[in-house]
Parts: sequence; structure tokens; C-alpha cells
Amino acid sequence: GHHHTGSMKRFARRLGLIVCLVAGPGSPSGWAQPQRPQAELAADLISRDVHLVGAALNAIPLDIDAESLRYWKLADGFEASPELVAALIEALDDEATQYELFSIGEPHAGMPGEMMLSIIHTVIALDDPKTIPVLMRVTHTGLGVRNALLDFGPSVIDEALDCTRNPGRWITAAGGCLRLLSAALDRWKSQLAPRTLDRIKGAALKHLTCENPSYRKRMSYAGLSPLSAAVSLAANIGAPELAAPVQQLADGNPDAWRKCGFSEPYDRLQSKAQELLPLFVEH
Repeated sequence: GHHHTGSMKRFARRLGLIVCLVAGPGSPSGWAQPQRPQAELAADLISRDVHLVGAALNAIPLDIDAESLRYWKLADGFEASPELVAALIEALDDEATQYELFSIGEPHAGMPGEMMLSIIHTVIALDDPKTIPVLMRVTHTGLGVRNALLDFGPSVIDEALDCTRNPGRWITAAGGCLRLLSAALDRWKSQLAPRTLDRIKGAALKHLTCENPSYRKRMSYAGLSPLSAAVSLAANIGAPELAAPVQQLADGNPDAWRKCGFSEPYDRLQSKAQELLPLFVEH
């Protein structure tokens, strides 16, 4: 966690430097309004042309608020039009789809990875609830997205539960949403209704027992992250009924592992399950 945050901040400083160099001379407030109309930027963002997308992203001025969970924000004095917000959501949605195609070995036309990060950071900076569904699709990309989603408050829990139930062909996104639920529990456990806690428990159980059919046809490397996230979430909840499936993974039960798409137990995840088992007893 800490190392990741440190490297994100270093990356952000480097990105900030690049943005300043691209933006040219003058104080940040001097470039709070882009020189180009937002409608033009919006059209370029959804053009799928890497140069146009890059130039449009560079024209949207971002600042960093190191105190905020969200970290990225739009520069003071810049307001994104509804059209620009919609274009950024569409651009990120499209990238998420391309990465899904890539992860299941189908033809894709994704932007370079650093471009994906720039789109994510700009969408985070919008601080707009309309971005919640698309951010859910990329919550597995790291802490930045998770923190931005938590910043919207406990209402994101419903979306996160949907995301764990409907991972579609790409199970990786479900792993990110299970981690988000774990972080939400850390933050709001005392305020959550019993029914919400039950639903979170149900999401953990479904993924621990690999009841979702997409688990059985997936590549095991993609399934590792969600299964690991489900084990962590279960331990965080600590409910006794979640102990049995974690015990099976810890014991290396061949049927349990096979059902989750692994021909044999995966060492690191098996050790993790063994380490976390005592947490269920304490509860």
C-alpha cells in the first residue's frame, strides 16, 4: 500500500512536470481555461486517434490536492461542460472495453497504458457522480480509482455490489470491486445497515465458492486477483459462515481449487488463506 502510494505520487509529480512543460510558461491559473473550445476537445477525446486524444487530455488543466482522497482535481477556474464530461466517460469506457478484449485474447485497439492512466486521472478529477459506473470498470487498476470512488461516500457500495455480480467476461474488474467493498467496510462498517452487510457477505461467498459460471471458463491468472480479494474481504467481515470456503482453499482441497479454474492450489494464495483463517475464529 504505502509503496504503491509513494510511487503514484512520484508518478504524479513527473506527470505534473510534463503537463507544466507542455502547457508552456505562465502561472497555472493562466491556463485554467483551455485555448480550445470544450466541444472540440470532446470530439477529439472520442476520436480513437492517439495524438488527438493526447492533445485533448493535455488541454484539460489538472491540479493535485495531496490532502484529498481523490488527489486529482480540475485546475481552479476550469469547469468541465456536460459534453466534455460525457466524452471523457465514453473515452474511458471504450478503453476499458479494449482492455477486456485484450485480456481474453481477442483483437483490440487500446491506447498505450500511460494514456489510459491520463484518461483515468482526468475522469477522477471531474469529481462527478456520473463517472461512478465507468470508474467501477477500472477499479482494479489501483488505489487511485478506489480512493476516488470512496470519496463519493457509502452510496458507491450498491454499484460495487453490482460490479461483483456482473463481471461479464472480464473477471478482473470484480476483484477491484471486492477490494473496494473491503475498503468501504474499513471506513463505514458501523454505519451500514444489516441488509447491506449481508449483501457484502453474499458477494464474498459467491466469489469464494466460484459460483459465478464465468469463473469456470476464465484463465486462471485473471481469476487469481478476484479470488485473493474475496479471501481478504471474507477475513475483513469475519463471519463464521465464510470460514469454510477459505478453509478449503487453505487445505488445498483439489475440488475447491478446480471449481475456481485452477488445476492445482496456487501457493501464495493458499498461504494467504492459511494466515487469515484465525480471523474467523476471533469473531
